[in-house]
Amino acid sequence: MRVLSVLRGTLLLGALAYATVGAGLWFVQDRMVFPGAFGGLHDPAEVAKTAAASRLVRVDIARRDGPTVTVWTRDGHHGRLLLWFHGNGETAAVSGAMADAVEAMGWDFVAVEYRGYADVPGAPSEAGLVADARAAWDWAVSTGGWAPERVVIQGGSLGGGVAVALASQVDAGGLVLSSTFDSLKGVAAERFTMFPVASLLRTTFDSVALASKVSEPALQLHSRDDRTVPFTHGERLRDALPHVTFVPLDGWGHAGSYLRQDAIAAAAWKEFLDRVVP
Repeated sequence: MRVLSVLRGTLLLGALAYATVGAGLWFVQDRMVFPGAFGGLHDPAEVAKTAAASRLVRVDIARRDGPTVTVWTRDGHHGRLLLWFHGNGETAAVSGAMADAVEAMGWDFVAVEYRGYADVPGAPSEAGLVADARAAWDWAVSTGGWAPERVVIQGGSLGGGVAVALASQVDAGGLVLSSTFDSLKGVAAERFTMFPVASLLRTTFDSVALASKVSEPALQLHSRDDRTVPFTHGERLRDALPHVTFVPLDGWGHAGSYLRQDAIAAAAWKEFLDRVVP
């Protein structure tokens, strides 16, 4: 009897510990999914200083149906635009290196900031980021002056989920994805195998479910040694996209800098951009 009592007590403690950790994951998940909103650049003066050093110009887009959307632009009047969605630990104001690379290839550049990031009010969420992406697109092809077919949507890591969601709604010139996932829920479930992530996670970014609605030609790049978003998740997204060129890489992990520093990736990126929007 004593052994059974000890066993029941141990099981109860284990169950309580499991429930406690699961509850903890529920409450801190936004900090895990959107870390840049909680530990990034927030002071307006510092945001402006950082962006100015990269020659990025701020545009605040007013909307009737939601909060103001902030984008950072570099318009060289090239007549073709790369609309950029950054990763979850970054901010749009620090996109100077990406803007430099895009400008060198003869493109204008717009980086969309996420609500709750930098000095933008609000709290990040999947629905909020997608709504802001659509508002930025609507501004770009109206007030911004870029023709829809001369805009390429591009996203890295979490930004790839936003980019796929936007591309499923609009007709752009193309879509570029780097180090992104089939679904955020799938990546999280693989990482936290002990917990029912499917029911815990509020932010899913199920790109595979939206892939059939992406009519644009797509370029997808992914490093085989990526541990943050394992290569198999990139392959699943590749298999779901109707019109995709897939470029596997080696030795870059989850670093999106390969677009600028890896000869294979840089050449594929430039060739794709010039092909879809000459």
